[in-house]
Parts: sequence; C-alpha cells; structure tokens
Amino acid sequence: MVARFNSRILPLFLLVLMALAGCSETKKKQGPLAPAKPVFDVTDVDLGTVYLTDSAKVIEYTVRNEGDKYFWIIDVVASCECTKTEFDTHEVKDGEQTTIKLILNPSKLDSGPFERDANVYTNISNEPITLYFHGVAKAK
Repeated sequence: MVARFNSRILPLFLLVLMALAGCSETKKKQGPLAPAKPVFDVTDVDLGTVYLTDSAKVIEYTVRNEGDKYFWIIDVVASCECTKTEFDTHEVKDGEQTTIKLILNPSKLDSGPFERDANVYTNISNEPITLYFHGVAKAK
C-alpha cells in the first residue's frame, strides 16, 4: 500500500516543483520591484504678501509615485494652528498622483515675514517629508 500511495503522489509532487521553479525564474527575469518613490512637484511655496484680513489661502502640493510599489499618506501635521491640512489616504500606485492641501488662515498670523511647514508621514518611512511655505503678512 505504501508503494502504491507514493506512485500516485510522485507525479503530482513533480508538477508542483516544476510550477514553483517557473515562478521563481520569472521573478529573476523581472528583477526586484523598486520601492514606492513619492516625488513632489514643489516643496516650498512663496505666497508673497498676505493680508491679515484675506480669506483662507489654499496651498496645493502635488505628489506622484515614481516607484513600482504603492504608498499612502498616513498623516500631514502642520507646524501651527494657523494651518489646516487636507489629504487623501488612498493608495498611490506607480504612476499615480495625489494632492495635499495646506489651508492658511491669515488672521492667525502676526504682521511681518512668516515661514511655516507641514510634515507628511507615509507608510514607507518613519521620517517625514517636509513641505514649506512663506511670505509676508501685512495689515491693510
């Protein structure tokens, strides 16, 4: 009975081994996938003169994935209470892009030059990507 059992299993076992060998050969030909690579069009925006009585200023940063794997934005943290953030948390696949919005409330600024930033946290690194904006706040 043992010999009969092995004679039925052996061809099936050989087919599985050949299939696995074919899969690994395909991966060797393609090479490893490059990791996700978020690339921003700009990371520093000059707002010029901003009046304290102006309505909210929306600053948009476009980020595209130039890698082979996907990434997603976990969080965007602004450096001050004068700025709110808006972003999507969906996967950004290779070749796709998404937009991060920083919304500045000028009435919360002091008169004079200002520099603010926001840290973008993704699933691919513990280190954030920092986005900047600056300008001069004035009373009318």
